[in-house]
Amino acid sequence: MRCPKCRKITGVLFTDSENKYKCPFCSERFVADSSEKESIAELLKQFADDYDKELFLNTARTNAMLMDYIPDNRKERKLILNVMHENAVNELIGLYGKNADETLSEIKKISHRIAEDICITENASEYALMSVAYALGLDVSGRLSVSLTDKMSETKAEPQKTIFTKKMRISGNKIDESCNAVGFRAYAADKNITEITLPETVTAIYPKAFVNCINLKKIYLPSALKNIGNCAFEGCSSLEKIVVPENSAYIVKDGILLDKITKSAVRAENRRDRLKYIIPENTKRLCRKAFDYSNAEIVKLPKSLKVIEPDAFYMSLNLKYIQTDTENRNFSSYEGVLHNRRGNILLKYPSAITDAGYYFEDFVEEAGYRAFSCAVNLKTVTFTGNLRKIGDKAFEYCTGLERFMFPMNLLSIGNYAFYRCESLENIIISRKVTEIGSLAFAGCRNLKNITIGESVKYIGEGAFNDCPSLEITIRNNSYAEMYCKSRNIKYNGSVS
Repeated sequence: MRCPKCRKITGVLFTDSENKYKCPFCSERFVADSSEKESIAELLKQFADDYDKELFLNTARTNAMLMDYIPDNRKERKLILNVMHENAVNELIGLYGKNADETLSEIKKISHRIAEDICITENASEYALMSVAYALGLDVSGRLSVSLTDKMSETKAEPQKTIFTKKMRISGNKIDESCNAVGFRAYAADKNITEITLPETVTAIYPKAFVNCINLKKIYLPSALKNIGNCAFEGCSSLEKIVVPENSAYIVKDGILLDKITKSAVRAENRRDRLKYIIPENTKRLCRKAFDYSNAEIVKLPKSLKVIEPDAFYMSLNLKYIQTDTENRNFSSYEGVLHNRRGNILLKYPSAITDAGYYFEDFVEEAGYRAFSCAVNLKTVTFTGNLRKIGDKAFEYCTGLERFMFPMNLLSIGNYAFYRCESLENIIISRKVTEIGSLAFAGCRNLKNITIGESVKYIGEGAFNDCPSLEITIRNNSYAEMYCKSRNIKYNGSVS
């Protein structure tokens, strides 16, 4: 609702009437007019204008403000927050500089991923993404929906399912047999469950159904099961036994839960006595969080493997070596470090490698998404002149990383690239770098100096958050000066 006096958006009701509002900015009192209702996108845009776009990197603060302004729009508010929790804001920020067609195409891709991950329709996901994108200043105004109802009215009704949720009856280690699906986050963070048997009526397990059930050790899946959603067993660090009937669409082979239909490796059992996993031949896809919190030290990938989804090895803190079949056309391994087949993208550096230093191969042009995440033993990195890109979260939580020198041909540093690298002290950004991502150096608490040259044209929100001792040296870059001034970051003025 927009105040008729100051024209700012408000949602604070009078206590004496549900149809009257009071503006928190100018105290104007007015009666609600349905023709004046604003879309969620307009409200978020007002937030961005009044409080800066960095607001959207803080979901708790965003939620508090949405509660104040639109307390009755529970469905829209929850949808926006769920999308924000899926790293959508940083992905959208990464679209700055792209034209409208490219932006819309990328938003479609992000929307599809989020819809699968959190079990919502793509129309709902797109509605939320478009609203946030508009608030962030991306060119999507021509594709905005006024309300979630308008967007959802475009879709056909889905068949009704009886979905198990936390509110439904549970007896011992069995759920209600009237259910034919285990809902999204149905058992989320339930520490009381150590073993569970799903009834034969269950045909689907929704994404993140058992997320962070850290004490779940054994699960019995039904023969009628047809689909397991993304990251269904994320964070189940104690899951050591998965039992599947012979006639199921799934099978457990060599300690790995496999989807027979899609030929996907869904989840590895986390047994203390199994340190090496050989993914069976004919497997084409390694799913997200497949080795999440695994004790595996060695993983061998088959010739047939075509796709490794992001975060397949997330928090595999004991992993020392990734081996690939020599005939695999999509992936290669150099001394246990996973690359794509050409070798120009480094995909995963096993976190438990004990070497204190790593030297990039000459042919590597990109350090991929979370490539070195949590490699706590790593102290030094030597880049080659061919490296062009450091991807999102590439070196996050490399807490022992003390020094490196960026290569001269580096062009971009991704979002969260060096997040919480707490041993870093001094960094010189090489002269060809044009962009530094959001929260790229956030949490580098011992970082004392970063030198930024004239080539940097974009610095993301929160790039230097929580760096209490930092002073930035700026060389002939008015944009970097303006960035530091607007965020009260200590810096030395331009020098030749």
